[in-house]
Amino acid sequence: MATGRSCARASTSSGPSACSTTASSSVKQQPTDMDNHSTGDEMTSMTTDATTRAADIEEIRMLSARYAKGLDTFDMDALMAPYTADAVFDAGPMGLESYSGTEAIRDFFAHNQEVMADQMHLFSNFIIDFDGPDQACGSNYLLQDGHNKEGATVKCFCMNEDVYRRTPDGWRIASRRISPLMPPQLENY
Repeated sequence: MATGRSCARASTSSGPSACSTTASSSVKQQPTDMDNHSTGDEMTSMTTDATTRAADIEEIRMLSARYAKGLDTFDMDALMAPYTADAVFDAGPMGLESYSGTEAIRDFFAHNQEVMADQMHLFSNFIIDFDGPDQACGSNYLLQDGHNKEGATVKCFCMNEDVYRRTPDGWRIASRRISPLMPPQLENY
């Protein structure tokens, strides 16, 4: 049984939903060389499509890297740049709140900058699936470690479930739901 992801948006008041896993009863067979009767133009088109998709994946991965650098250097504009204007940052599973729109997200991260003395965010294990040329969803792991200004350790091992949207300025995060993989240490956060 093959599993896939559906990137379709849910029509909820909290914004776009993350991917949902679906199952199908058939496995799509990859064509063999004997099945391939493509013309040179079709092969060039497939190569161009694959190159474009690889560039899209890398651009999407860089959103989390740029966001992390903004967080870790306490640069509010840099950490907000990867988000769409109508983005949702859902930290509910972490025991926090869900924030809709850049102003609310900015206010949440202003709190982060007020209480944290140092921090480091590492992202890995990216899975990105596309739902058309301008919509994608995926997940990634986050390791966050740092200290608040009182010296307490703040540490999280989390999974982000994201929805990405291509905008005139490139790919952006339309929603991010952060969930703990292990109990977080959020003392005095």
